[in-house]
Amino acid sequence: MLREPLDRVLSNYYFSRNNASTTLAANVKFAQSMELEEYIECEDFEIRSDVSNAQTNHFYPLIWSASGKPDNEQKLSSAKLALEQFHLVGVLEQYQDFVDVLCYEQGWPPVLKVPLENTTLRRQKVPELPSHVLARLRALNELDIELYEHARQLFHSHRRRIMVACIERRSANGSGKVAELTGALKADSLRSVQSAPLSSKEVDFGDHGAEIVSVDLLGDLIASPQLLAGESFVCRVIFKANEDIPDLTVGIYIRDEQGRLVFGTNSRLHGSKLSVTKGAEYFVDFAARCDLGMAKYTVGAALHPGTSHLQRCFHWRESVAGFEVIGQLGYHSVGAFKLHPTLSYGPLDPTKGILEAEQAIESNGGFQLLAHHTAALPEFSASIKALNAEPITVAAGQVFEIEVEVSNTSQCNWPSIGMRAVCISYHWLDSAGSMLVYDGKRTPLLRDVSPAATVHMWASIIAPEQTGDAHLQLTLVQEHVGWFDERGCPPAEIEVMVETVDRAL
Repeated sequence: MLREPLDRVLSNYYFSRNNASTTLAANVKFAQSMELEEYIECEDFEIRSDVSNAQTNHFYPLIWSASGKPDNEQKLSSAKLALEQFHLVGVLEQYQDFVDVLCYEQGWPPVLKVPLENTTLRRQKVPELPSHVLARLRALNELDIELYEHARQLFHSHRRRIMVACIERRSANGSGKVAELTGALKADSLRSVQSAPLSSKEVDFGDHGAEIVSVDLLGDLIASPQLLAGESFVCRVIFKANEDIPDLTVGIYIRDEQGRLVFGTNSRLHGSKLSVTKGAEYFVDFAARCDLGMAKYTVGAALHPGTSHLQRCFHWRESVAGFEVIGQLGYHSVGAFKLHPTLSYGPLDPTKGILEAEQAIESNGGFQLLAHHTAALPEFSASIKALNAEPITVAAGQVFEIEVEVSNTSQCNWPSIGMRAVCISYHWLDSAGSMLVYDGKRTPLLRDVSPAATVHMWASIIAPEQTGDAHLQLTLVQEHVGWFDERGCPPAEIEVMVETVDRAL
């Protein structure tokens, strides 16, 4: 579904300016600091990609497969052909009609009133723009304006065929003339009937400014694509740069056998802005723990600049690699994911009864599934750093997250699961140094952390109920053993202003 190009730019700008709750994205940051005329002239790559022919640049890589960067005529013709591969193309300004057609074709009941979500507040309309701003936006979106008109014609043709089909069904006699008219409209359709719709298993597109060479996912036990749930793995993406790219993002995603997205992430989301040189080959490794259920999975990869592939896509490949989860480490479980719960139990009223339990190991086909019980650490040596150490303001009782860097400076492996798992936690102190909260919320480590290894992750924090100046101490704890800061490991310290809920709102 496409949107009228000028209205799309205005909507994005005013939503970022007036509605967005974060300022991390470049378009949000610039929109909140610039007036519209300054914004559309901004030379920042992400802004320029957003305000100039964004829809054409999004669709043309689905068709364009030649090496090199296409000119505007090639972009537009490729984008038009890409639209013709879809079963149904609509335009936002005819959204209700689009929903009606979709319901008809899928056999769904009609949607009498389509709800509106994320409505942009306090925004100009296209007719309200000064003439010079309007002319500039049209010049920036010449390709999108023509592509949008093509999408309108595609939808008009499709909707007309639906109308004729409805008339044909209502015809009492089913006359040959009606059937003949339906066939003529199909033949006259603007859609390309010779091209098969795009299949997610066959998707391989992009302008090849950088090119995916291979993707491999191997477990660390036997270096195989056959993994156990709970086993660590590394997914390596090897790619070649066909041009100098100052801002490259490498992403991976995992799908199950039904094609559903199980997980996806990219290097930019982990805080890395990559720069590569034309002609060289590179690798990016994603290391994680496989907490998926027993099944087969596929892995895809993508290369694009900045935070999104929508403005430009160097290379996107589905189903480049595959792996299978064939068994489990630790306690047995069933389902799509392997979680790592701990168990506690007891009577609700100890005066009325006791609950006795003894260890039970279930036999299964001649072998036993045993949990791994971690030992107490003999040393507590670590470095923990908050990546945003500036003073912050939160509401009393509010839940928030802080990005942290944790390094294991000991000679011991830190277990991430089990009875004695190592977790990130915290203490709250007031301005006088008195303890407000000692036993803070736990954030489990993403995986076991070996000696000299460093992990970046987000720690979950619950603000204290007492308002005023407060002192947050981020530290580590090994459950049932002890706190790292009490064993000589300095915590990360952050000054926090805790406000009343009414004031924070």
